[in-house]
Amino acid sequence: MALAFSSVVVLPLWGRVIDRHGPARVMAFAGAAAVVTHLPLLVLETPLQLVLSRVVFGLTAAAMHPAVIQLLRMNAPKGMDARAISYATSFQFFAMGLAPFFAGIIGPLFGLRVYFALTILALCGGLALWLRQPRA
Repeated sequence: MALAFSSVVVLPLWGRVIDRHGPARVMAFAGAAAVVTHLPLLVLETPLQLVLSRVVFGLTAAAMHPAVIQLLRMNAPKGMDARAISYATSFQFFAMGLAPFFAGIIGPLFGLRVYFALTILALCGGLALWLRQPRA
């Protein structure tokens, strides 16, 4: 709930930032910020620390969704932007379903810190792929 609440609060701000600086720059920043804000998950000791960490993550990760939508609208072939956004949203919801499934498998076997570390590695991989992509 902390992630959702913080995202709702900051989304109007991220919309203005995307309009001013462009979605590609905001996406790079949000990806890097997502990695940095996930690092505290490796050393948490209390539930309050988890809530605070998720709030901070929500403040930064909220920028990703509107940036993705804007990038898809800018780069999708004419007349196919809705289809591209539909696919992106479908994959997002699919990932949101897979994450707790894998946490339920990895957590009891290796601990949630390992799950969080794997999440950070996945975020780093996505960020690296994004930064390698040439832009016009």
